[in-house]
Amino acid sequence: MRLELCLLAALLGAPALSVAADGPWLRCRLEQSNTVQVLDYGPAADIYRVPATNINDNFHFKAVVVAADGIAEYVKIYAYYQRRGQPILLQQATYRAPIADGRSLTGEQRLYSPILGRELQYDCALTSVRP
Repeated sequence: MRLELCLLAALLGAPALSVAADGPWLRCRLEQSNTVQVLDYGPAADIYRVPATNINDNFHFKAVVVAADGIAEYVKIYAYYQRRGQPILLQQATYRAPIADGRSLTGEQRLYSPILGRELQYDCALTSVRP
């Protein structure tokens, strides 16, 4: 269906349409130093090119969703502490299929930096619909 829409747009001289990919999407709510961020992750075409997100220059957060036929095979979550330009891995978690849709995948997680005890809180849920 997506290919057909792009071909139709090309034939009509219109810009290519951006069609939301089906399933699975990971939505993570992060809180650090009274700042809240919501990050959405779709299926990764190349798991090594998924960028980490800077969280207040204290942490970096990255999630990778690997799916086949619209179903999550696994989700990997990485949390790093940022120290003098060098990220330090604090947590790496893997969640394998079957993964419940729409409910919290991780539960509330609390991570602490090794210096000054800064706290990062996050909670992620998987959904079959693009947020």
